[in-house]
Amino acid sequence: MRAPTPSSWPPAWRDAITRLARLAAIVLIVASIAALAAIDVSRYVRRTRGVESGLAADQPPLMTPRVGVNVALEQYGDEVALDRALDAARAAGLGVVRQYARWADLEPTPGDYRWDLWDRIMPALARHHLQVIVVLDTSPAWARPSWEQDNPYAPPADMADLARFAAAFAERYAGQVLAYQVWDEPNVAPHWGSGAVDPQGYVDMLRTVAVALRAADPNALIIGGGLAPNTEPGGRNMSDVLYLHELYRRGAGASFDVLGVKAYGFWSGPDDRRVSAKVLNFSRTILLRREMLRRGEAAKPVWALESGWNALPADWAGPLPAQGSDTPLVQATRLTRAIARMRREWPWMTLMVTQHLQPAAPPEDPVWGFALLDAASEPTLLLEQLTESLRDDVLYPGLTPITSSNPLTPTPEGSRFRFWGTDLLLWAEQGVASEVLTVSVDALVNDTHVDLQSAAPGVVRRPIGRTMPVDTHLARLQGESALGAVRALQIGHRPALAGPWASLVIGLAVLAWGARSAWREA
Repeated sequence: MRAPTPSSWPPAWRDAITRLARLAAIVLIVASIAALAAIDVSRYVRRTRGVESGLAADQPPLMTPRVGVNVALEQYGDEVALDRALDAARAAGLGVVRQYARWADLEPTPGDYRWDLWDRIMPALARHHLQVIVVLDTSPAWARPSWEQDNPYAPPADMADLARFAAAFAERYAGQVLAYQVWDEPNVAPHWGSGAVDPQGYVDMLRTVAVALRAADPNALIIGGGLAPNTEPGGRNMSDVLYLHELYRRGAGASFDVLGVKAYGFWSGPDDRRVSAKVLNFSRTILLRREMLRRGEAAKPVWALESGWNALPADWAGPLPAQGSDTPLVQATRLTRAIARMRREWPWMTLMVTQHLQPAAPPEDPVWGFALLDAASEPTLLLEQLTESLRDDVLYPGLTPITSSNPLTPTPEGSRFRFWGTDLLLWAEQGVASEVLTVSVDALVNDTHVDLQSAAPGVVRRPIGRTMPVDTHLARLQGESALGAVRALQIGHRPALAGPWASLVIGLAVLAWGARSAWREA
């Protein structure tokens, strides 16, 4: 018996099969377009995670310069060596140094303060126009619990002892310190003793010490955290993400002005945009920023207290660093790209401190893989590339204060500056100038005139241009007396939405067409 051919099928069968084929084709087209639209939107979301415009009214001001370096100034026994090291840092374009003030060394017995080192350091920093972050860390044996006598990184038995030391330090050097970091890496062993890490214990420390510091040196900032990136759930080590959550849950936010993080790249470059609590990479700091935003602390800045990539010689025989290791060229390239990403995307990270100028460590310590100066005080490739990167005079998204150390420079043609972004806002004080300030931007057809002669005093925030092309622009300010009224320049960057929105609209349109066509075929 011969099988029936399609032409011999009943008309109803043929009609049903044709409609099913059309329906399958419609479903395939809709699914393909929807998948492409979803991929496009997903890529946009991934690319813009952590990106902020820099246009908030309470935007934290950027540090100028915005990059600093960790130092170990105690290793330089004479003024010549100390000045040489600080000369290298300043010549590279660095503006901030981070130095440990080890309580265990500075107060070996109660009330016996040893200030000699810091009495040398502070004038040297002033001579080189460098600001300092002081890390209050370690405890003397007399202040530690009896079971922690062999661990100087353990916290004191009584937080009031640390507060008294902090107050003594701050009173002696008041007005000379940019910020105090209260303890370092309290979320990992051995920095919280031999037991489990204790977020509540650190909150108690932070509160007690912050009160003492603010009374003794009210203009200095308090840094909380200094958290070590890791993925552990708790016990002797706790993830920096979980630990910060616990700090905020216990009300620590009021006790610090800056969140300190460690922005290492580990085994991938700065363009690794994975943002996951299970992944250690440069983008991990976005998770900490998210926690701050959830707690309503968008105006509080983040400082990367340590950052960078490690590069050890090919014949390295010492222990390997926890952060991985690259070749010197890859290391230098990654660090300069990380700085570029921070500048363009993270106006909330107002300072990045690299690791390290010149470690005070044995030759076999892998920290030498971060060094800007080698053991003979010769510049490394990393220092050369970093110096070149920091010569960039472009302003990036965020709020850049105009101060005596960062002034507008007048010329016969007006004061000029370059900025990268889509928006420019001018912060200027009314009532202090007798003329109109004229602002010209290469991307705008018309000049903007800002009248500062108002009788009502106060600082005005004036938009100069909106949604300019994302590019480097040249701006010019004219008005000799009006230039003195400018208090800050605020740059914004609004990522373009046209691409993902177009894909989404097309995807929805195709979906609607598919649904209508499928209904008609049914």
